[in-house]
Amino acid sequence: MSHVRLSCGGIAAGPLWVPPFDLHLGESVCLHLPEYTDDAPLVAALKGLARGEEGGQPPRVVWGGLAWDDRPRIMRFFLPSPRAVDWLRRVAHVQHTEALAALKQVDLDPSWRLNRMAGNPRTWLGLAAAWAQSPDVLIFSTTGCDPLGQKRVIQAVARWLESGGAAVRLTDPYWTQGSLHTDCVPIPGCMCLKVEQHPAPAIH
Repeated sequence: MSHVRLSCGGIAAGPLWVPPFDLHLGESVCLHLPEYTDDAPLVAALKGLARGEEGGQPPRVVWGGLAWDDRPRIMRFFLPSPRAVDWLRRVAHVQHTEALAALKQVDLDPSWRLNRMAGNPRTWLGLAAAWAQSPDVLIFSTTGCDPLGQKRVIQAVARWLESGGAAVRLTDPYWTQGSLHTDCVPIPGCMCLKVEQHPAPAIH
């Protein structure tokens, strides 16, 4: 059996409870969230689950979520929105040429400004920044993508998994016709798990 990349015995992450799972090399897991929530506590908790080879470094776990302009408000007010290449350089801590190469892989214009992007390109920009950091485990979301964009992202992540990575997808529900629904276009072989609100369920 391939090495475990993430090992979860059941953890609390902010207001959420994540059920137990093990994520191996080449595998993916989809966490169905109970409602739209801040991803940061969950992403931080998942990064803490990284498991390396005995005596070796833990795997590199990278968040590849929707790209946002997270500069201080006063900077956003007075300065232009960052270009894709500049945002990626800052987030991924890479050189200009590396950022250009990463954007070319996902077919994004380096000069495209963040505030001009819709959900699909923002998702691709976040993924490009994550892949530029050579992750062992990719955490990502397709929230903000339209159905075709979601399908293309899933296909791209599936191809990346074949190269030896592992992935965790966060799926937010949405309201339609008076009830919550979760759309999950699964990666082949993906394990889907339901994340609950606190309190944590009893584990037997």
